Amino acid sequence: MLIPVMVSELSSLSHDSGAVPARAELRRTLLARRPAGDRRAAHDAALTQSLAGLLATLDDCCIGFYWPIRGEFDMVAEVVRWLRASPHANPNAAPQARSSSTRRAALPVIHTRAAPLDFHLWTPETPMRSGQYNIPEPQGTAAVIPDILLIPCVGVDRQRYRMGYGGGYYDRTLAALFPRPQAIGIAYADTVVESIAPEAHDIALDRVVTEDGIW
Repeated sequence: MLIPVMVSELSSLSHDSGAVPARAELRRTLLARRPAGDRRAAHDAALTQSLAGLLATLDDCCIGFYWPIRGEFDMVAEVVRWLRASPHANPNAAPQARSSSTRRAALPVIHTRAAPLDFHLWTPETPMRSGQYNIPEPQGTAAVIPDILLIPCVGVDRQRYRMGYGGGYYDRTLAALFPRPQAIGIAYADTVVESIAPEAHDIALDRVVTEDGIW
């Protein structure tokens, strides 16, 4: 579902007599569109199904994902399921004939504010600590460059430009990492808009996952 909201349409929503920039107004509006209450479970179930369909196509790779904050979609359990599953393994085969996939997951670590994110390996058994902004992050694991980044979106447009919280961490990360990971946005369908008016430093996502599917 496409929500036809343009940045220019939001000027009337400001309570600061135009002092709040249009992108900040759009961000506030999109955050308010995240499903909550009785609606949340149904949206999360549908988004989980879309994400599971994506993960089923991925193997022998490292996925960088995020620890959910501020009402973001929680994908931790689905990543754990992906880590523990192996489409190559045949339970009826002899042990020496079984093949296994190389699946790894990583979470972001902020060592320096306003800098690219570092990603460190994570499993359900990894010790966690409270990092910058009190976001949990892995403790004592190796740094890696993920093959794929699952990136939270406050909003996203049909050109696959995303809106985050305004810190620019993921744009800096995508610009800095080599080889550059495939960037996949995770968004609720109600936060898809016609345009977020991308800025010069914004980097378009490769794909977007919502309750309505993958595009």
